[in-house]
Amino acid sequence: MTKKTVGQKTKDRILKAGVECWPDVTLEAVAKQAEIKSHQVVLYHFPNGTLRDAVAQYAVETGHSKVIVQLIGSGHAAVEDLSPTDRAKHFKKVNFS
Repeated sequence: MTKKTVGQKTKDRILKAGVECWPDVTLEAVAKQAEIKSHQVVLYHFPNGTLRDAVAQYAVETGHSKVIVQLIGSGHAAVEDLSPTDRAKHFKKVNFS
């Protein structure tokens, strides 16, 4: 197993925080959730507006149904390859009440 670098661990923290913040995925909100002192650190790892799409892709890869359902509803590219069966599975997991 390959040991993760500090930078890789920071990116993982940022992505996890982004899922927790969804849909409020801003540099500031994610930095606060990830307990990172400056949003500039988030910007360093996800420059030029790539944060939201990276969080969306991470949510799909890790099976975060709450986010995936919203991505399906918005027609986001991160969910375009999900089968109808997989889409239905995520809708069943989310409590809409």
